Amino acid sequence: RTNHAVKASKASKASKASKASKASKPVLTTVFKKKRNTEPGIRHQGGRIYDSENGTSCHQCRQKTLEVKAACTSPHCNLHWCPRCLSNRYNEEVDAVRLLKKWDCPKCRKVCNCSNCRKKQGLQATGILANIAKCAGFGSVSQLLEKNPKMSVLSAGYTSKSSKSSKSS
Repeated sequence: RTNHAVKASKASKASKASKASKASKPVLTTVFKKKRNTEPGIRHQGGRIYDSENGTSCHQCRQKTLEVKAACTSPHCNLHWCPRCLSNRYNEEVDAVRLLKKWDCPKCRKVCNCSNCRKKQGLQATGILANIAKCAGFGSVSQLLEKNPKMSVLSAGYTSKSSKSSKSS
């Protein structure tokens, strides 16, 4: 073989290899990794700080957050209520409740509408009724339930699509 023929043979092998590699080469896309949380057990979402170690749990939504909560002053009760649940579910404000020397929580007053308390009463869990109550002209879910104690998201005809778009306690 001549020097020229060897070069041509190598070139044809290289072009065949490059064609084969182009056909089997996967398309590369850029994948951005989510920024790693430097504090495990703590996350910031929607203006709230969720902390699984230092947070206090809300009786209604059962979320452990680092926000100011209303605490029951009854001696046999140690439950807490977050501002969102107290407002949406019972039409009460945490700041006003905290100024009171004595405040019995909704569970102690036997008006708690959380899923666990309703199930213990033999009633169906209400689900996300806050928006339905407000649209119907009620100040809170508890006012709606006073008029219709067996009310729930299912009985109101609320679908999963509409409940995803309106998340509140």
